[in-house]
Amino acid sequence: MEWQYCSEDWQSVSLHDNFISSMLFEDDVTIEFEDGFDVCAENPMNDTGRHKYTGRAAVLLKNGRFISAKYSSYTEKLSDGSENVVSEEKMSLGELRRLDLEVFDFDFEENVVTIWCCVWHNSKSFCEFKLSCDKLLFCWNELLGDAWFQK
Repeated sequence: MEWQYCSEDWQSVSLHDNFISSMLFEDDVTIEFEDGFDVCAENPMNDTGRHKYTGRAAVLLKNGRFISAKYSSYTEKLSDGSENVVSEEKMSLGELRRLDLEVFDFDFEENVVTIWCCVWHNSKSFCEFKLSCDKLLFCWNELLGDAWFQK
């Protein structure tokens, strides 16, 4: 797909509470968001001065490769505010691609993308997956309205 806007500024895009609609693994990895994601006012490609949500959008990982994925289940918060992990289980790329995933956190460091998601099937649990890439792009065609966190 052709995109009108492609931003490398990963810190001014929010994937929080957005659902991954598909993941395509070819020469590049494309993570599609049918309902879009949020572009912060600080993003150089957002000239509105407000935090906005996009229409259909994608995260494009140039020369992207799968590193790992795992399920995690959390059941309690500790007194210091951290969560006690009850179980962790590795998962395959094939299994990851079949899940309904809602992103709750995203990080990009040293050419590694880490995405933490809620997993929506049978019961709510969590997963973390890591991908490597040479370049990371956030792509969209339009800014539609205010992001959910815009005041």
